[in-house]
Amino acid sequence: MNDLEAKKEKLFGNHVLLVTPMLPSGEIDEKSTRNLVDFVIDKGVHEILVLCSTGECFCLTESERKQFIEIVIYQTGSRVPVGVGVNDSSSDTSAQLAKHAAKNGIDYIFTTGYYFHPHGSEGIYRHDKYVAGATDLPVIVYDCGAGI
Repeated sequence: MNDLEAKKEKLFGNHVLLVTPMLPSGEIDEKSTRNLVDFVIDKGVHEILVLCSTGECFCLTESERKQFIEIVIYQTGSRVPVGVGVNDSSSDTSAQLAKHAAKNGIDYIFTTGYYFHPHGSEGIYRHDKYVAGATDLPVIVYDCGAGI
């Protein structure tokens, strides 16, 4: 079994979409993040997914998103697989976030078509293909309920 097949084999069961705990100052609350990761794992979650719409990804800077990825991966300690949303209106930013996530041990990438800008099926395909090509990780493409 190759590495990609092994990673896909781990992806099953209930997946929790984490919120991103923040301090009143607007910074990521690292202590609460670590406690939240431990809590969901202790409660039996099979996998953690971070930085999707539930995780306030659209409100965080690129560096904050990278910081959050690193905190979650470190705290998870390979106890469960972790996926990361790399959604951005820039294909390049999405690809860079995917590369950063892969370098830090993420198990899969979660992406949507770029948001905000009008787009058709060809643009969505090109965006998702570009992001997927940034790493050798499994990729889940989400259409945000748009039926695309």
